[in-house]
Amino acid sequence: MNRWKLGAACAIGAVLLVAAVPNVFAKTMAGAAEIMSLEGGGDVRENESLPWKPALVKQDLFQGNLVRTAAYSRMGILFRDRTQIRLRERSVLLVKDIPDPAGRSGRTVLRLSSGRAWTQSKTVPRGLLLETPSATAAIRGTDWELSVDADGASTITVLSGEVEFSNDRGTLMVRRNEQARAEMGKAPVKMVIVNPAERVQWVTAYTVEPLRYLVFNSTQVDELQRGLANARSDSAGQKAEQGSILADLGRWREAEDQFTAALSQDPANGKALSGMAFASLRRGKVPEAEEYLRRAEQVGKQADKELIGLCRAAAFIQKEQIGAATELVEQLVRGTGQRQAAPWLVQSDLLLYAGETAKAEQAIKAGLQRFPDSALLYVQQGRIFLLSNRLDAARQQAAQALAKDGRSYGALVLSGDLARLEGDAAAASEYYVRAAAVKPADDRAWYGLGVVNTEKEDVGPGRKDLGRALELNPLGAGYQGQRGTLETFADNFSPAREAYQAALAAQPGDYVALTGLGILEMKRGNTEQALDAFLRAELLEPRYARVHLYKAAAYYRLGYV
Repeated sequence: MNRWKLGAACAIGAVLLVAAVPNVFAKTMAGAAEIMSLEGGGDVRENESLPWKPALVKQDLFQGNLVRTAAYSRMGILFRDRTQIRLRERSVLLVKDIPDPAGRSGRTVLRLSSGRAWTQSKTVPRGLLLETPSATAAIRGTDWELSVDADGASTITVLSGEVEFSNDRGTLMVRRNEQARAEMGKAPVKMVIVNPAERVQWVTAYTVEPLRYLVFNSTQVDELQRGLANARSDSAGQKAEQGSILADLGRWREAEDQFTAALSQDPANGKALSGMAFASLRRGKVPEAEEYLRRAEQVGKQADKELIGLCRAAAFIQKEQIGAATELVEQLVRGTGQRQAAPWLVQSDLLLYAGETAKAEQAIKAGLQRFPDSALLYVQQGRIFLLSNRLDAARQQAAQALAKDGRSYGALVLSGDLARLEGDAAAASEYYVRAAAVKPADDRAWYGLGVVNTEKEDVGPGRKDLGRALELNPLGAGYQGQRGTLETFADNFSPAREAYQAALAAQPGDYVALTGLGILEMKRGNTEQALDAFLRAELLEPRYARVHLYKAAAYYRLGYV
């Protein structure tokens, strides 16, 4: 798995780049559909009488094929008729029927026998049928989610368009922001739903970033800088202490030098061993990190069991062992004597990845009971509200975080993100500049500035800011794709292609890079190829605003609007 992030942009091969970006479009879909992404585990079988085999990214699916997802897993499927489907964990889907290749007869018929599926379908000429054990959904250009319980009952949530939801007991027309449920042997009924979008949070390409939360000493920058100014580096213990302060400030290259020097004097220094485990995980070197952790556990009373446990959870996440990571983090939350808020922060991240927004919010509230002055917890609460499109509430959390810590890096970045989403480039830039002044060695503020300048098509500053972000974090999710998009807007196609190639080679499911590649193809007049890239990007992150804008333009150019 690339580096230490887990999200829809990781552990998936939505596009395989071998030599050049145009290979994204080189393969013509041979079957009815193609598996575009796979996070965790999944299987496929040719028909119901044959055994399951491991599913592969870019695998073609044909009529009669079935797919299923394992626990803590997701799968993205793009159909030939441009229907997009994402399956959540423990879902089983049958490709029951498909139209002829020319699209002149027949229709797409699928059967979801268990689990949850998000679907979007715009250009299907005769609509789409999705069967469940208790009802059939007839779709005509819409965005919706369907879930099937263990007893066969099905619930549909429509986000746009309309769906005819029926069985032999009755029929309902379910429209935008409505929900209906059908139980076995009963007619479908409509249900009251307050915020339908919250039901499908699991679809988003949320990135779990446990190492953002782990601290050795403090999150207070002023306190850390005073500690660094007074630090000595004579003994191994002093070197390890100085390294831990540098690490908390985000100055990891210097921190590693201090940890390494400490271990050269004292190979059993627990803080230095934990620090090197942390550093190895930042580089994606899981076996190396696990060896440092093994050594750290053997130093007796000097071992920081909480930090070691959090590092082990981060290692599980990198290895995509989400169940093991979740179990370990829950143990840390249930324990006593915690020194930092990280267990609750990582727990909320895992819950957000699973789409459990309400539970993630409860995890943060529980953390605040233990650490009421933690600015990081307020920032994470703000992130949860941002994901739920509760922007006013997110702003309030950012303000509370700054009230707890006036130089909270996370709160400043969150405030910048909120201002950028609302179109206030000046305010966003101001927050990002303030954040960069607080922790210049952290990549997130530089990336935020780069995004603002990309949207302004201000090439020089944008190139500088994104270059700084990439220097600090070469595998930052979306960073290379954003750089390519900036060059595309400036009509610098060669450096744009180089950036997309680097992005997709490192993270094949980088939806920012795929969107930028689509924009490039639009500029070159290749609208069909552009639309293909937009659909792939949208399948990975359905809420990415830029892809919606340009996908609509591609459909318009092709005459679908």
